[in-house]
Amino acid sequence: MTHIDPNRIKLSQLRVLVAVADWGNFSEAALRLQISQAAVSYAIATLEEELGISLLFRGRQGAKLTPAGQEIIKDVRQILQLIESMTERAMSHRGVQGGRVRIAAYRSVAARFLPEFLSQFHRQYSQI
Repeated sequence: MTHIDPNRIKLSQLRVLVAVADWGNFSEAALRLQISQAAVSYAIATLEEELGISLLFRGRQGAKLTPAGQEIIKDVRQILQLIESMTERAMSHRGVQGGRVRIAAYRSVAARFLPEFLSQFHRQYSQI
């Protein structure tokens, strides 16, 4: 068995793995991450190569985590959460007060009401 070099694992690969796990296929992960499907495939392939294991089952039904992938995804999510926490703390120490808001809505509601809502929200909370 060869050595795993943790310095070769990229944050972008971890984000791609989580996106594929969450959305169940490479196409949707690419769409959500705003990258090409080829970039998703490459990120997963190079991460699996570096780790020396398969993280995903691929098939007509999409992509599903292997047993190893199910264990590793827990650590990956924790890593990404810690990085997000670190950046929020750094922003706070820089005097930046703000954050991120995620909104989920049906397409019809989003198309009709969301633009005005976001405009009002931005006027009231410009730092977010």
